[in-house]
Amino acid sequence: MVRNGDNVIAFPGQGPRRGDRQAPVAELAGAVEAISRYLADLSAELAAGTLTATSVLLGLSAVERRLDKLAAITVVTWPDAGWALRFCDARMRTLARIREAAASLQPEPGAAGRPHPRRAHDILRAEAGALSGALGEFRDLIVERYPQTRSAC
Repeated sequence: MVRNGDNVIAFPGQGPRRGDRQAPVAELAGAVEAISRYLADLSAELAAGTLTATSVLLGLSAVERRLDKLAAITVVTWPDAGWALRFCDARMRTLARIREAAASLQPEPGAAGRPHPRRAHDILRAEAGALSGALGEFRDLIVERYPQTRSAC
């Protein structure tokens, strides 16, 4: 590609082809669906008082795998470089938040290192709230740019 003022000119055989973007948009829709399902389950468990660290971690694992699949979307590979830059930044921040939550919810080795049950419950609720916010923002970034993914919510 060559820049010509504010225009980008794609040489033949370079740049995204029409069909190339369909698979990643389908992956985006899959991520939106996985995040929405996880947030709904998280919300239901919080409301019912049945939330456990195990259920949070299991759900996070599925969401994390979905986000890892989206690593192929970059400013080099995606037709909308501005959105791709915001997306990549949001994806990395969301993955970091997932990994922080997963680390904080891991059981401490030995009984002496365990927090009081009430403190553990508070940590769990706080992590669930923070995760909901981070995942919701990430999902909204996708849906805002690609409204066709909204049906996966």
